[in-house]
Amino acid sequence: MSSTVGLVLVLFAVSAVCWGEETCYSYAGGQVYPQEDRKLSGHTIQWSKAIISKPAPDWNGTAVINGKFQEISLKSFQGKYLVFFFYPLDFTFVCPTEIIAFSDRIGEFKAINTAVVACSVDSHFTHLAWINTPRNKGGLGPLNIPLLSDLTHEISKSYGVFLQNLGHSLRSSQTQLIS
Repeated sequence: MSSTVGLVLVLFAVSAVCWGEETCYSYAGGQVYPQEDRKLSGHTIQWSKAIISKPAPDWNGTAVINGKFQEISLKSFQGKYLVFFFYPLDFTFVCPTEIIAFSDRIGEFKAINTAVVACSVDSHFTHLAWINTPRNKGGLGPLNIPLLSDLTHEISKSYGVFLQNLGHSLRSSQTQLIS
């Protein structure tokens, strides 16, 4: 008996139009939050510039790929789908599980013409240290996907996942599928 494993990505997005600085309305007519919002937790986030059926916010930066530093950009993945996800910080306990899961299944993504990139606000040097740390010691070990550095926070802000008060991005609940 053979079984086939399929990859399904479900993404939720809110498309909004803003009139003036404080009032925004969804395309469905309901009011939504302004471009910058303070959550009940006290964290401030910016709303994403990534909108379904519109061009994704452009980016470029230094990533760790196969243990080496390499400049990459959104344009590097032209002609492919791209799963682009954010995680808060290197050396945290939840993030490795998600990153390793994406890395371990890269063959399935490649089979459907899809690349995967993980991004955080850590430096590329920190990314390399985390990759060079064995998994049994809290590291990632070797990876099959790039870890992109967003040290200036520009990428995280443009995708609406940067938590201003904490100085890092939301975790991968904000996964982007870019075609």
